[in-house]
Amino acid sequence: EMPFCWTVTPHGGAGAYFADDTGSSHTFIGHGGVTSMLGYQNSHFAISMANQITFFETASRSGSYNFTDAVDQKVWKNGLKLSVPFCERWVADVYGIHTEFLENAFMQRYFTLGASVGYHRASMKKGSYIKIGTYTELAKNFKNIN
Repeated sequence: EMPFCWTVTPHGGAGAYFADDTGSSHTFIGHGGVTSMLGYQNSHFAISMANQITFFETASRSGSYNFTDAVDQKVWKNGLKLSVPFCERWVADVYGIHTEFLENAFMQRYFTLGASVGYHRASMKKGSYIKIGTYTELAKNFKNIN
């Protein structure tokens, strides 16, 4: 009914890493942030732009084995996605995401490029698809294809 939408979503979580050593080493890392998504949709296509900031912080470390140095990182992501429905139940997506590390890291930035095709079954909730796709992550002296 309304072609434009805007959603702001907070997010957070934690990870725990343990080692089986005499010192019972552990590291706890927490993260939190916010994502903003602006979208436009009509009967021919949908386009969306998302922006996300996430803060990662080591909450606790102990034991004789340290999994990593203390984490103190901020990650900024900006992405665009184009979705095109076809043949009544199918959709094709292409997207690009720019990721920037705001603190020192082994790389400062990378780009994700991807595509997928999805099928909507009649028994599924509106807007839900079973999808298959591929993406690649590119940076200076780095390439990853999935």
